[in-house]
Amino acid sequence: MNHSKRLINEQKKLLKEAKDLESNGIYFKWDDNDITKVKAMIIGPGDSPYYGGFYFFDVTFPANYPMGPPKVIFKTGDNRTRIHPNLYETPGGKVCLSILGTWQGEPWTSSCSLRTVLVTIQSLMDAHPIRNEPGHERETNTPNDKQYNRIVTYDNIRMCVELMMKQTPAGFEIFKDDLERNFAKLFPTYTATLKGEGFSGDNEGFGKLLAGYDGKTESTPVWHKACNYKINDLIAALEKRMVALEKKGLKRGGGEATGAAGATGAAVAGAGASSSSSSSSSSSASASVSKDTKPEVKAQVDSKEKTVMKKTNGGSPGKALKRKSSSNDPMGSASGAKKAKKN
Repeated sequence: MNHSKRLINEQKKLLKEAKDLESNGIYFKWDDNDITKVKAMIIGPGDSPYYGGFYFFDVTFPANYPMGPPKVIFKTGDNRTRIHPNLYETPGGKVCLSILGTWQGEPWTSSCSLRTVLVTIQSLMDAHPIRNEPGHERETNTPNDKQYNRIVTYDNIRMCVELMMKQTPAGFEIFKDDLERNFAKLFPTYTATLKGEGFSGDNEGFGKLLAGYDGKTESTPVWHKACNYKINDLIAALEKRMVALEKKGLKRGGGEATGAAGATGAAVAGAGASSSSSSSSSSSASASVSKDTKPEVKAQVDSKEKTVMKKTNGGSPGKALKRKSSSNDPMGSASGAKKAKKN
């Protein structure tokens, strides 16, 4: 089967499963003129410091697809901040997953798909990203874990929300309506998190990590880089943006939104072997956000892909599928995340 036929077949299947993706914050839009190019947006999952962030990816399928994996480039960033060890800072934007051939581990197989990749990437955004760092694999609910999460929580709103709304990467303006709708829906959560007030459904307490940190500087627990918390300034910027959106008819915290509120490590177990493409029109999948619930992935799973996912990581992308990186890379001063070593 040639790659164009495979992509068209994946499109048909994925569009039938769009409802499953709607609860997990995965968007995709295919290039109108090139079936091998896709732009994707992933909404950061609930119960993680990535909640509500906008994560953009360029996806390109090779001529030998599905025998070879797509190339995926991470586009969310400020050219200095590493928000996750597996997601390199822009402009390089390397995404490190063994199934993409960017790190050792279980390789890509023809039963994997675009959906496999996107759901796996989203599931990397779990509650304890510091455990991807070399020497910190057992850090859970420790002072370092809490400090690391506080920095990521702040940068998620600073860079992955406000900056992405202000300076959406070129080509990703196609998600403008989705961005604005999600921003308005999650605005109360963003501000409550920055104020350290917490919010309904915040089971891990990420909404309280920033209480009292405005104006403070904190050193990251791994690379000892300074993170300067300008919380009140960030709240003011978000408020100004929300006021502008209200003039367009959007309501803060109200109305229907699309995005993700809770796809974590367990999500990959539901990643179906399907994706989408069209040579004549753009296709998209979006998801509804609820900060009060943490929905499980309800996707129909192809039997072959179940086998692949189980073999690769036991159903949890937080293990073998993630790219474990070396310890000699630079990282962004704000996120404190460096590349993690191999398990």
